[in-house]
Amino acid sequence: MTRKEAVKRVAELSRTLRDYQHAYYVASRPLVSDKDYDALFDQLLVLEKEFPELSAPDSPTRRVGSDLTQELPEVAIQSPS
Repeated sequence: MTRKEAVKRVAELSRTLRDYQHAYYVASRPLVSDKDYDALFDQLLVLEKEFPELSAPDSPTRRVGSDLTQELPEVAIQSPS
């Protein structure tokens, strides 16, 4: 894969993965299976390893946590005594 092709594919994968993350974590409506998501995520990891300069600080591969919906109330959990 050329660098030019990698730039295009990294942008495409990043955009797609962000859309899938939003649908899963915020909208609670997954668009793809975990297997399909993981395959795309792994493709992005490989490209970022091969072309480290294309690994952006906001890449889905660098993201920790999620944008979980705030609709569910927080519940205090008590430890057994």
